[in-house]
Amino acid sequence: MKFLSFISNLENRKFIFIIIIFLSVFVFRFPTLFTNFYDTDELYKIIHIDEIFAEKMSCSDFSISDQGVFYYIFQPSYSFSPESGYIFVHIITILIIFFTSFFIYLIGSKLYDFTTGAVASLFYSILISSFCLEYLATSGEIIFNLAITAGLFFLIVFLSIRRVPKPVSKDNDEIDYVIPCQFSKQMALFSYYNYRIKKCSTIIIIVIMSIGAAITDFQGVFFFFFLIYFLFIYYPYYENRFAIRYFLPLTAIIVLLLMLFLFNLYSRGYYNSNILIIPKGKIFFDCLQEYNLFSFFPGYIYQLGLLVIFHFVLWIPVCVYFYSFIKNRFMANTGGESAIALIFVFAFLVMFCNAIHQNFQNLQATYPSLCVLSSIVLMKLKTGSMLFIKNRIAYFLFIPSIFFLIWNIMGLIFR
Repeated sequence: MKFLSFISNLENRKFIFIIIIFLSVFVFRFPTLFTNFYDTDELYKIIHIDEIFAEKMSCSDFSISDQGVFYYIFQPSYSFSPESGYIFVHIITILIIFFTSFFIYLIGSKLYDFTTGAVASLFYSILISSFCLEYLATSGEIIFNLAITAGLFFLIVFLSIRRVPKPVSKDNDEIDYVIPCQFSKQMALFSYYNYRIKKCSTIIIIVIMSIGAAITDFQGVFFFFFLIYFLFIYYPYYENRFAIRYFLPLTAIIVLLLMLFLFNLYSRGYYNSNILIIPKGKIFFDCLQEYNLFSFFPGYIYQLGLLVIFHFVLWIPVCVYFYSFIKNRFMANTGGESAIALIFVFAFLVMFCNAIHQNFQNLQATYPSLCVLSSIVLMKLKTGSMLFIKNRIAYFLFIPSIFFLIWNIMGLIFR
């Protein structure tokens, strides 16, 4: 509890809190500044850069799913310094994680309070770099998490903007519209157009963030699917515009289309439009010919089991959250909180699409929403097992993260 009291006391010293978040990201990511690559994807990009510099191939030969990370991070860094390009790559990654953590803080604060956002931000800034070596790599998931988290924040802002009815003139002198107070004609028009500008500007930002997530790594296209689903299917259901018997089938259809689209991308390396030709059985052919259930599910259970053990403070609370979420007919306290819960589900299901190239990095896409939901549970529930975790939150957070930090530093010393 002393740890949470310390975090709460930072509410009036937000600049110090921001410094703590940055230092958390930097310290646990510090070993990356001395290693040029951590997984085969990073090595693959470095080799391609060498071949491009040697004029053996062009940028257009690069994989479609990795072009964003390659063009905007790796290529500029190695063009600036061919010998030390990896340092600039990992510095950029540190900054991206920091800004992602900052948007997570904004989301938690917008939904509840400062402490909820601060704890969620601290979870992400530390645990996103505290697992296997793949978590230290500059992956597409870590990069597009920034765009998705920013998009989620502005989606919550969009949902929270209070509607202002359009004023209607009476005899060109008075304004007649239903709001609690009486305004002059000029003030009424100003309020209405200010409302419209806020709505339009947030929509534009959300669209830009969804495009950014998709071009960074094509797996990020799931955020676009989520926005369509949330705004046109879930939110009308949330506002009681149609019954749950329509909501569940529509949800299943959207999720199925998303998984088919992404699986076809992974298995083929590009999007095959013939996947939509259902009479020819193309869906089943494309999805099953390379999907090895016997190798995927044991590996999936192994990966998730290790994360539950080492990131206990995140995964156990989120299980409690979803038990309550489902029990409450898939509704959270606000539409914004529901958006966080549903984006977690979308990001989690995307892992099943990548059965061909299964690795721990696939689950990194769930971490922004995972951290927010876990923080909500720990800060708001006062009884049961969650109280046990809450009272020992510092131990569950820092013991595994310090273990992996020491492990990574020892790897630098004895490599």
